[in-house]
Amino acid sequence: MVWQSLKKYLIVTTIIFLCSLPVKADTPPVTYISALPTVPLMPGLEEVGNSEVLFDKAEGRIAAIDAYGFDLKEQNVKNYYREVLPELGWVETDNMVFSRQNEVLAIRLNTKTLDRRSGVTVTFDLQPK
Repeated sequence: MVWQSLKKYLIVTTIIFLCSLPVKADTPPVTYISALPTVPLMPGLEEVGNSEVLFDKAEGRIAAIDAYGFDLKEQNVKNYYREVLPELGWVETDNMVFSRQNEVLAIRLNTKTLDRRSGVTVTFDLQPK
């Protein structure tokens, strides 16, 4: 009899605990840039097809790739990368230039209008130090 009461108590306590946990909103999965698998692609940006340039050198890799996002503002893109990249070990050494280990990542932004919709072109340029 005691065992059944304890079992009911544990079940009710577990249900109450699980119901009290905060519900996390669905967040989109993080997508990384194909040519730069350690750099996330901001939600709303899409890689521009055939824009990537890749070289491997003794000093390190060289990579460049473009992405475009409709209805994005340059400042939002800057804020995103200034928040996310340090969490991945990148340090901003200049305006939108980040350094990590033996690599430097420069992010260039350009506002463009296509089909009457404005957006931002983002160029990611990775070089060895």
